[in-house]
Amino acid sequence: MKEGSSNRRLRIPVKFVDGVWECSYGGTVPVSPDTSGELIIDRGSIADSSFLDKMESKSRYKVLDEGTELLVSLTIKDSPRVSDDLAKHLIPFESLKLEIATEYLEKWSPATLHFMVVRLDTPTEAQARRLEAKSGGLWLLTQGAKAIGLTSTTIKLPNEVLKDRVA
Repeated sequence: MKEGSSNRRLRIPVKFVDGVWECSYGGTVPVSPDTSGELIIDRGSIADSSFLDKMESKSRYKVLDEGTELLVSLTIKDSPRVSDDLAKHLIPFESLKLEIATEYLEKWSPATLHFMVVRLDTPTEAQARRLEAKSGGLWLLTQGAKAIGLTSTTIKLPNEVLKDRVA
């Protein structure tokens, strides 16, 4: 890459000619060896329907197991005051500042920002059927090569959180 060149992506118009991708302006695309990129083409141009089906199929991949601890951010206001039982589960932002990425949290009021540990729990019957899973966790959802979302089984909260909510 030339000095002063940017790392931004460049859209290059290409055409498939005699089994080779060529620049639409003529000739091969002048890129470094092992360069990878993406082709954006009309679905109607795909000659192999099974390939198209595979590229459009939805899949899921388990990325976290049941029991994995997660940090949830919470904003705690002064009123109403949280119970002492609940307060023991709150982790002040300041105590985690050196352990987590804070880029987007720095603008929040450190006095009201807290965290709580929750866990991925067992699936409900409906989740077990839908995810075809016997244990809980978190899954990445994909369509073809594109990530389209996340899904999880239930989240286990500390009992005191549930007690305060019901009261």
